[in-house]
Amino acid sequence: MPEVGASDYLRSVLAPVHQDEGGSVAITVAIPAGVVSGHAVHPAVWLRRMAAEVRSRPGPEQGKDAVARIFETHASRRDDHTLSVNALMDSINHVYLADATLTSGSAPVTPGRGTLWQVALADVSAWTVGEPGPS
Repeated sequence: MPEVGASDYLRSVLAPVHQDEGGSVAITVAIPAGVVSGHAVHPAVWLRRMAAEVRSRPGPEQGKDAVARIFETHASRRDDHTLSVNALMDSINHVYLADATLTSGSAPVTPGRGTLWQVALADVSAWTVGEPGPS
């Protein structure tokens, strides 16, 4: 039975972003929770931004720093730009979205800039390039 979820077309759109930490592409995906739109970024960029987000929150510095270091360690291990095309395509299992908004029902659940979402491709039932809004 063929895999249900994101197509190889979506992986193809994400591949250049996974090869270039400076790249991004606006993407909207449909998942069971609703519709998520944002800018797909390189996983290492997403992980470093997640570390910065953890550090910016209130709470004990020691705990925040320990959690942030986990994200930074994973970011330092990403080396997608050296993968062959086939290995790269096989390695793309998530969309890493920055400045993301989840819309569930008729209202945005996470409005505002800076929100980070990781979406499993297996959960994507539909997708498009771009974000909803006025043209």
